[in-house]
Amino acid sequence: MATAQPAAGRSPGEQKFVGWGGEKCEIWESTKLIFGSYYFCFVQFSLFPPKRKRGITGDVANRREAIRKRERRVVETEEERSRRLSTMAQRGQDRRAEETEEQRNSRLSDMAQRGQERRAEETEEQRNRRLAVMGQRSQQRRAEEQRKENTFWGERNVYVSDNISKKNKLEAGI
Repeated sequence: MATAQPAAGRSPGEQKFVGWGGEKCEIWESTKLIFGSYYFCFVQFSLFPPKRKRGITGDVANRREAIRKRERRVVETEEERSRRLSTMAQRGQDRRAEETEEQRNSRLSDMAQRGQERRAEETEEQRNRRLAVMGQRSQQRRAEEQRKENTFWGERNVYVSDNISKKNKLEAGI
C-alpha cells in the first residue's frame, strides 16, 4: 500500500513517497497536484486527444441551415409557400388549443411586455412611421368593409330591380 511519510530533516511540505513496489521517490509541494498542471494536460491530450465532432457544428451549422432555408424560400412556388404558412398556422393553433389558461395569460403578458419594450426604445421617427402605417391599415379596412357593404346591397338592388322588371313585363304581357 502506498503511504506518504515525512522524511527526516525535511519540512512538512516535502515528503518521501513509498509506492506499491516499495520504490521511493521524493515529491515536492509544487508537484503534488500533477493532475492540475499544464504538463499533465499536455501529456493527457497528446496521448488521449478529445473526440472531435465530425462536420460543422454549433453556430456555423445553425447559420448554414438558416441560409439554406432562406434560399429554399426564394425559389418556392406560391403554392408551396401557402402550404408552408398554412402548416405553420395549424401548428400554432394546435399549440394554443392545448395550452392552459395560465399559459395563455403568460404568453399574452409576454407579448404585451415585448411590445411595450419595443415602443419604449423606438425613436420619434419610428413612432410616427408606425402610427402612419396603423392609420393607413385602418383606412384600408374601412374601405374594404364599405366595398363589401356596397356590393352586398348592390346585389340586392339588382335582384329587386330584376324582379320588378319581370313583374312589370308580366303585367304588361310582354
